Amino acid sequence: MRVRIMATICPRLAPVDTSGTIVNIELEGTDRIRMEKGDAPCILLLQRQPIVLVRLDESVEDTGLGAGIIAVSPILSPEAFFLEIDVP
Repeated sequence: MRVRIMATICPRLAPVDTSGTIVNIELEGTDRIRMEKGDAPCILLLQRQPIVLVRLDESVEDTGLGAGIIAVSPILSPEAFFLEIDVP
């Protein structure tokens, strides 16, 4: 899924208005265990926010997660926003 980062995460790696692709969503402790055990229903209500790994479009620097990949934590915004998803 394509994402657009609208806040400065790291001025050198991901300045404002950076685009990238989500490569993985890491679940936190109990949510991951519930998912792995198979005790979770079809829809899993997360107890903690996940960490999202994003491969930046124009970065090849390795941050320890792979070339051009950064970890971001989603935040809730009080402002309305639109989401457009292209499903192949």
